[in-house]
Amino acid sequence: MDPNSQPDGVPSTNATTATTTMTTTTNSNNNIKKEVESANNIPNNNNNVTIKPENDESDSSSSSFYKPPEPSYSRANSLKFHTLVKRFDIVWAQRKRASSSNRNIKKASKEDLLAHLLPKELMKYLRGGSPFPVLRLMMPDKDNVRPHSGMKEKMIASVWGDAIGLNKNSPDYLKLTNYNDPMYAGPTACGDLSLAIFEVIHKRHPSSSHGSIGTRNNGSNVTIGEINSLLDELAAIKRMSMTTTTSNSSSYNGYRTKRQMRARWVEKLIHKNLSPLEHKWIVRILLQRLEMGIGSESMLSYYHPWATDLYSANKNIRTLCSTLCDPNFVRRKKEQLRKEIDAVENHNRIHHLPQSHEPATLNSTIAPMLSMRTSFESFLTDVQKRHRAYVDALDANDPLRRSLALMFPSFVSEIKLDGERILAHVKRGVVKLQVGVV
Repeated sequence: MDPNSQPDGVPSTNATTATTTMTTTTNSNNNIKKEVESANNIPNNNNNVTIKPENDESDSSSSSFYKPPEPSYSRANSLKFHTLVKRFDIVWAQRKRASSSNRNIKKASKEDLLAHLLPKELMKYLRGGSPFPVLRLMMPDKDNVRPHSGMKEKMIASVWGDAIGLNKNSPDYLKLTNYNDPMYAGPTACGDLSLAIFEVIHKRHPSSSHGSIGTRNNGSNVTIGEINSLLDELAAIKRMSMTTTTSNSSSYNGYRTKRQMRARWVEKLIHKNLSPLEHKWIVRILLQRLEMGIGSESMLSYYHPWATDLYSANKNIRTLCSTLCDPNFVRRKKEQLRKEIDAVENHNRIHHLPQSHEPATLNSTIAPMLSMRTSFESFLTDVQKRHRAYVDALDANDPLRRSLALMFPSFVSEIKLDGERILAHVKRGVVKLQVGVV
């Protein structure tokens, strides 16, 4: 589903408003209110259950929403970048293997691939530190801390060709700029710019060519922290004015265009002796398309069972990691969930309440609660199964079994017809109409 598309009746999820939670059910509002009150130890005047964590160390005079302390990033930043991209390449190769029709090829499960990307040894090595420097490279499209570099395929091909020193009429330069043409790119790299750059650097820089799967590979000594700093530096070039000098622009003095600055940036990668494999995955990170066959939601769920809910309430990976690295938050959250289960008399209500209990915060993008996915042919059966599962879970002597609402369930269905949505832009007397099918 397109993240920019919204169903009718669902408000837009912009970063300046958190009032979209008002569109959820009353139970959702009560849960959010109870979560906020329990986190800040505020007494509840209603009849709802008030959950106060024991030994709450939070300051009652502080902000109404929890703000995690800044964790340590030193151990995550000290990891070698080539170690990470080797794992990327193995998972990417497994995806190609999974698409093969050969039944004799053993295909790794999704759980095995996630365990390879985020091994348990990584969490032990971090020793309570934040894995944010690693996760932001695994999910570059979800990293809203670092702005986009502004480089697309055409610019990346030209910049890498200039940095390597290729003649514009040479076969290697034409391979980069015409990577979609099999006559120039060849059968292996056609349609994939990162593979085209990999092959060009592999041929021209044999001293750093040990990077493909199955070969001896020591890679470079560049760390993840250095790569993130270089990517921040590249993103700053997009906002850099030609007449403005900053602390980061000292190494770019004498370059007149941003293309020359970006080529100088790629030269830094070459001088650091990055392997062709590392160049390949840096290009994919810049394009924000790793194409490993594993979504960001699966990575977050594997990283921590609470990560998905936290990310839905605050779409910021850095804040998410900082929150889960706070032992006080983890202790209060576990105590809250335990008391919440004990306070609910009918545990079956859990299946009919929103699964996320994280409060929305101001100036943070959120994901609203959407309806259950169904179809016109199966929604009657889905509703029947939902009611039946609830009734079967009740005790034999529960008076709810004799409820007419469960014995003869009824509902209201609103049929949505297909149509078109027209968005009008008026600027200086020019009217533009954008039409989208809904």
